[in-house]
Amino acid sequence: MTPRSLLILALAAALTTACGEPVRDYLAEHRELATAQLHRVARVREIMRALPPAEWPTMRDPGPLAICDLVIPPHRDAGCDTWVIDQAQLDNPRAFLDPPPLVAYGQADWLVFTTSLLETGRYPPNARYPDGDEPDRLTRPITYAFSWLLSLRFLIVVRTDELVPPRLADDQKSYSAGSFRGEAVLFSLRPEPTALGSVPFSHAMVGDVKVRMHRGRINAAQLDKAFADGVRQALAEALVARLSELERPAAPTR
Repeated sequence: MTPRSLLILALAAALTTACGEPVRDYLAEHRELATAQLHRVARVREIMRALPPAEWPTMRDPGPLAICDLVIPPHRDAGCDTWVIDQAQLDNPRAFLDPPPLVAYGQADWLVFTTSLLETGRYPPNARYPDGDEPDRLTRPITYAFSWLLSLRFLIVVRTDELVPPRLADDQKSYSAGSFRGEAVLFSLRPEPTALGSVPFSHAMVGDVKVRMHRGRINAAQLDKAFADGVRQALAEALVARLSELERPAAPTR
C-alpha cells in the first residue's frame, strides 16, 4: 500500500470518528423502545379506523401534558410528550403526504424517518433524501425523530368530518371561503393505547384574509396557509377549553 493510500485511510478513519455514531449502532441501541412505540402508534391507527365519530363527547383528565409545537397553558411544561397529528398522517407512516394535511406539526416526518430507518436502515425516498442516498453517520434529523418518538406519552388524532377548501376565482382577484369541521381524539399510549375522549371543533373563513398579492392577484399558497392557520387556531382554542374543564374525580368528602 502506498504512503498516499495510507494517508487517505488515516484521514477517512479520523473523519469517521469525528462524525459521530454510525446510524446502524444508534438504531441497534434504540430499536427495542422505538419499535414498541411504533406498535402503540399502530394500535391507535387501528382504533381510529374503527371508531365512530364523536364517540366520547367528554374527555378524561390525562394529567400534565406538553403538546408538541402547540402551546396550551397551563398544560405546557418542559419537553414535549404529546403529538397532534392528522388521521391522514397516522394512516401513512411510510410516506410523506402531498399536499400535507391541514393540521401538520411535522410528525409525518418523524413517523416516516423512524419507520423507514427501523425497517430498512435507510431514509425513505423523497425529494430531500432521494432513493439511494443513505446516511452512514448519525445526523440531527435522526436524533430529533427518535427523541420525539421515545418521549411520546399522548397522541391527539385529528379526524376530518367535512372539509371545503378555499377556492380562487378564475381571475385570482377573489375567492370563495373555506370551512372545516372535525374532532380531536386524545389517546394515552401507556401501558396500552387508550382513548380518553374527543373534542369537536370547526373553522369557517370570514371577512377578508390577509394574504400577499402580486399585481392585484391573490397568492394561492398564501390563501391555503391562511385557511390552515385558521383550522389550527380553532383546534388550539377547542383544546384549551376542553383541557381547562376536564372530568376529574370528585374530591373526597370528610
